[in-house]
Amino acid sequence: MGDGYITFRFKFDNGSWRGWFVSGIDGKLYPVENLRIAGRSVSFTHKSKPEIVFSLSMAKDNRTMSGTGSRPDGSASLYTLTRKPI
Repeated sequence: MGDGYITFRFKFDNGSWRGWFVSGIDGKLYPVENLRIAGRSVSFTHKSKPEIVFSLSMAKDNRTMSGTGSRPDGSASLYTLTRKPI
């Protein structure tokens, strides 16, 4: 918590993917929406204020996903999500 990282969890369960955002404030899990994984492409919506729509690509080593996070006002930021051992 409070380490400056955005934490997400993804799980393949009963034939489909599910994802959660881990709050850095209270440590609770909040579901992401519209999670789609096709090949090395990953997209989902993080329901923050403002919400962020992530469009990422998985690296060949399956350790990182990189791409953009877009906001409703049209602004976007670059993100890299790194797999963390559990």
